[in-house]
Amino acid sequence: MLNPEHERRRAHLERLFKASKMKQADFARKIGVTPSYLSQMLSVGFRFGEKAARKFEEKLNRPPGEFESRDETGLRTVDIWHTPSDLPENVFALVPRVNIQLAAGAGSVDHRGEEDMPPLAFRADWLRNQNVTSRENLRTCDVKGDSMEPFLQDGDTVLIDIGQKEIVNDKVFAIRYGDDLRIKRLSKRFDGGLLIRSDNPRYPDESLSAAEAEQIAIIGRQLWRGGSGMS
Repeated sequence: MLNPEHERRRAHLERLFKASKMKQADFARKIGVTPSYLSQMLSVGFRFGEKAARKFEEKLNRPPGEFESRDETGLRTVDIWHTPSDLPENVFALVPRVNIQLAAGAGSVDHRGEEDMPPLAFRADWLRNQNVTSRENLRTCDVKGDSMEPFLQDGDTVLIDIGQKEIVNDKVFAIRYGDDLRIKRLSKRFDGGLLIRSDNPRYPDESLSAAEAEQIAIIGRQLWRGGSGMS
């Protein structure tokens, strides 16, 4: 008889693998296993323990508990809350939602007005493990476009730490370039320039000179993502 918890975790890993559009060897390397062991993990009946689920959530930059919180339709379940008092004390931290969309495309941005948006609740222990500069520096906003697929999907929500402005090569940052707000993978060049990369191979890299790189304002580093790419 199948263990429902083990099968739920296995099925969720399979969905993440398919959504990544990565080769099996590349996905296995990302989560720290061999391709043959990944094949075993994706087989119905695999004993998929909780410890392994936490490890893969960390490797894949997923929120803790995601492998446990799927219903039979494959959709992630959430706790409903209406006011902060509904949340367990000291367990969750509320992060403001900024009412803009970061462009993951050609560089446009959608300023969607100033109406209030409800904050998102993150587990406080998970935030501590991400080494955030401070909770006050955290913001969430939405992504628009397909240039960062499969890592970021159109409509995903991202968590940004605006206190992390120092570029770490090959990490994802929210940036301001001229009038555009964008989210891209950044790397420093040896000559002081900057390489702006999209994960989608249909979008070419942008190589900026040192002078051009000075026009880039780093908004903050991306720490988490959630949305359509999580299903």
